[in-house]
Amino acid sequence: MKRVIALFFALVALVAIAAAQDMTIKVGDGGQKFNPPTGATSVGSTITFMWASGPHSVVQSDSDSCVASTQANAFKVAPQSTGTSTFKVPANMPKLWFFCGVAQHCAVGNMKLVLTVGAAAGGSSNSSTGNSTGSSGSGSSGSGSSGSSGSGSGSTSSGSGGYGNTNNAATFGATFGALFTALVASLLL
Repeated sequence: MKRVIALFFALVALVAIAAAQDMTIKVGDGGQKFNPPTGATSVGSTITFMWASGPHSVVQSDSDSCVASTQANAFKVAPQSTGTSTFKVPANMPKLWFFCGVAQHCAVGNMKLVLTVGAAAGGSSNSSTGNSTGSSGSGSSGSGSSGSSGSGSGSTSSGSGGYGNTNNAATFGATFGALFTALVASLLL
């Protein structure tokens, strides 16, 4: 009976880890492209945009076009060459489109990204770090710290120059819970 319970906890731990489909997108990796240019993710997952070269920006779109989203809280990071920016995948969006807003990078260079979104748990928030300026909705930032956040997908930006993600509470919680469950399962064996 202990083995059945242990296997159950181990299975729960694996499901919790698999639910978060966090991913890193390299911006400008190999020129005017996102790497990878397509992918699958889930609601609540964290997408980390990591600049490999630049200047390049990341702008959310409502379709496979080079036109910025009309949503008030759309994700947008101004052109930069280094740093990272994170995006928490919101609910009710089966596909997410992004493009580079630097002149001609999207229209001529076809610098676009499309993500297919599946169901999972989590909230939604975003952050940006590095030598950047960013904006989302009504907020914008210069070299200091400023921004906005909404119930959909907000953004914060910091000119600290470092790498990291300050809004990974949901991902951390899921990972910690999964590891704790795995520990309990191993003790029961």
